[in-house]
Amino acid sequence: MATLNEVKRRIQSVRNTQKITRAMKIVSATKLKKHDRERKASGLFSSKITSVLTSTIQDSYHPKHPLLQGSGKVGNAGIVLVGSDRGLCGAFNANLFRKAQEYIEEQKHSKHVMLVTIGKRTYDFFRKSGHKILFFETNIEKQPRRAFAHTIAKKLVEHFLNGTVDKWSIISNRFASRSSYGYSHDVLLPVTVEREGKRSDSLYICEDDLTTLVEYLVPQYISDFIYKVILESQTAEELSRMLAMDYATENANELIADLTLFYNRTRQQVITKELSEIVGGAEALK
Repeated sequence: MATLNEVKRRIQSVRNTQKITRAMKIVSATKLKKHDRERKASGLFSSKITSVLTSTIQDSYHPKHPLLQGSGKVGNAGIVLVGSDRGLCGAFNANLFRKAQEYIEEQKHSKHVMLVTIGKRTYDFFRKSGHKILFFETNIEKQPRRAFAHTIAKKLVEHFLNGTVDKWSIISNRFASRSSYGYSHDVLLPVTVEREGKRSDSLYICEDDLTTLVEYLVPQYISDFIYKVILESQTAEELSRMLAMDYATENANELIADLTLFYNRTRQQVITKELSEIVGGAEALK
């Protein structure tokens, strides 16, 4: 049986851990609000660039560009996986890895499956799993997000145009609400956007040739798409970490209550035993 001092040390240790989890919950909640504001603010630019690109590639224009059409075959499949650099965020990474592995298994018809990992945890997991990683990026939070997304988009476009990869998909977690997040799987390249039923010439006037416009718009569209996915993933990550720390804090409360009850019962037993020994000794002296 544990001694009273051991139980007291255990209670103090749990209380110290609880202070840490409570502080981490507050930090994650603050970051969650910040990322959520950025996520909502980025919507205007995303909708505009999507609108311009959609208008440009409507059927009446008939643009022919490799970023829009691809090679017509999927010999080499590329998958961009967006995870986290840090842990202590519940099942955030584990769920992503499971979904990604399921999709990788579905790509057996491809000659090769190449991965691009974003986040240290993602890179470590798939490197140990033996998958071919084309390139990887870490330290997401320490880099300017727009420039970071643009760099990744440029590399993806280069590998797509030179034939290294015939199709790029991106898998990540996506923020749903203040209490839940979900799974996201989208095709990056070749680019496909919803086409409008009728082109409106009054909205956009193209003064340059369409090929030049498409060559400019598509990388911008991909860069913005990656930016949104990373921002969604970071928002979901902070939500998952906040919930995980909240659960840990509540579990610490329950553990402290159980240990305190055990301490009091053990202390009462010790006191009762000592009183019995005193009484027994007094009786023996009579």
